[in-house]
Amino acid sequence: MTNEELNKWGKSIIERVKLKSSEFGDPPLSFATFYSPLVMNPDLMVIGDNPGGAMDQISLEDIPLTHDYFKTGDEDYKMAIAMREKIFNTEYLRAILKDSVKTNRICFRTPDLQTLNALPKSKEILRFSEDIFKEMIETLKPKAILAESFGCYEALDKKWETLVLKPNSTKA
Repeated sequence: MTNEELNKWGKSIIERVKLKSSEFGDPPLSFATFYSPLVMNPDLMVIGDNPGGAMDQISLEDIPLTHDYFKTGDEDYKMAIAMREKIFNTEYLRAILKDSVKTNRICFRTPDLQTLNALPKSKEILRFSEDIFKEMIETLKPKAILAESFGCYEALDKKWETLVLKPNSTKA
């Protein structure tokens, strides 16, 4: 897939999410799909649970030109700093992170998963998001996936091989 085709595909995902956002809430639910430029077969795909923040926060309706973890100034945040400076703390690892694709397994914004689960159409939201999530993985074909949360890891656990275990443990 060329970069042009990849971005066209990514924009079609965003449009599908945008259309569903009005079905799932009135007013339409806020959403965010991609937090980085798109890359075919990235060495790493970073996946969180869902876009946090206020439910009325502006939706991200385009594919970012800059990876979310590498924005500076007022746009920098605690998780981005931890990823850059603690987890991916060498030049080699930072380069992998910078070229990674960042997304979430759930497209719609809520302050937390409890709020999401309390929404009247939460089951439909989760089903739709899972289909989008699977399509992202199957299309982009990342070499490795980093789950940012236990919820995300559990959603992936049965489908993917675990590469890193805690020392002296069988826990991923």
